Order: sequence, then C-alpha cells, then structure tokens
Amino acid sequence: MRTRIVVLLFVSFLTFSCVDYVKVIESKTRVAFIEKFDNDSNKWEQVHNREFLVENTNGLLHIEKFKKNRISNGCLWYRKAFESLNTRNDFEISFDAKYISYDDIYNALDIQWGNMDSVSYQLTVCPDGDFRFNKFDKFATSRWTYISKIVIPGLIKKNDFNRIQIIQLNRKCIILVNKKIVFKENVDCEGNQIGFQECLRVAWGFDNFIIRSPITR
Repeated sequence: MRTRIVVLLFVSFLTFSCVDYVKVIESKTRVAFIEKFDNDSNKWEQVHNREFLVENTNGLLHIEKFKKNRISNGCLWYRKAFESLNTRNDFEISFDAKYISYDDIYNALDIQWGNMDSVSYQLTVCPDGDFRFNKFDKFATSRWTYISKIVIPGLIKKNDFNRIQIIQLNRKCIILVNKKIVFKENVDCEGNQIGFQECLRVAWGFDNFIIRSPITR
C-alpha cells in the first residue's frame, strides 16, 4: 500500500497543472522582494548610451537596444543581485513583460537567473511564441547548452502584458507564460542574480516584479 501511495504521488506531480505548481510554491515560500517600478527606491542601474537604454519610467523598467544586430552586434548584459534569492533553493520569480516595439530578424526577450559569472539559466521569449530554455556555463568547453525549444503560436500577447513565472521546486524548473506550462526542466545552479540580455533591436517593459523565497522558521 505504501509503495502504491508513493507512486500515485509521483504520477500526480508529473501531471500537475499550472495552478497546482503555483499553489505548491506559494505554500513553501514567502514574498521576499516586490518591485512595481513606481520609483527607483530599489536602485536599478540606469543605462543610456548610443546603443542601449535602461530606465525606470512610467511605472515600468524599460529596456531597449537602438540598432539592429547586423548594424551593431553588441549585447547588453543587465543584472541585479538580490539578497533574498538563492537559486539552489526553491523559489519563484514572476513579472509582467510587454513588448513595446520590435524590429529585427529575431525579436528575443532573454531572462537569466543564477550566477552570471559562472552558471546560469536563460529563458528566451519571442512575439511569435518561440520559447527556448538554455544554460550558460562559463567554465564549460561549450559555454551554451541548448536544452529545449518549443513554439506556441498566439501565447504571447503583442500589445499587452504577459505574465511570466519561473518556479523552481526540488531542482525542477517550471516555466509558466500566461498561466500555461511551457517548460519543465531539471536545473542545478547557485546564485542570487537575475539578468536581462538585450542583443537585438527590441524594446520591452517590466512591471510587478516579485521574488518568492523559502519560508524561514
């Protein structure tokens, strides 16, 4: 009987819905950081040069590259460390993301978490519903490992905010986009950084940025 119960629990975990994952992570974590970008009290680094713009404006964190990649192939590696985050533990990173404009051959939005100086993971989102899940390891022979890719046409709202949730439970990373499960992948990295990579002529804005970390007794 005990073996059967364990098997049933394992099967139910595999068949979790997005609501189930959210309920579990919320039961195991607390809100450790919240940012609505109404002001710059949390000191996000501002960038404004000939290639890139990062500013807190109109209640959003606005990130933009001005030139197409074939004209200027530089990348903005924007990152921020959070004392409340350790990607070795269970956590949730969630935020609203909106495409403001895009005009390149591959209009990617890249979100990273972990340690940008060693090992981190990256979620790539495109307006056409192209999603990619990759790993960066600075010390590996091939620094980038391309783990998974899927295309879900129509999932991304091009003229409105999209809710993105990065949930980690027992070293399993579950990516939810607009309440739909996009990826479930095994992960292993330790860090406290969240970053955005901007290499293409795309502008997008972030709002309602929340980190949930384990409950401390």
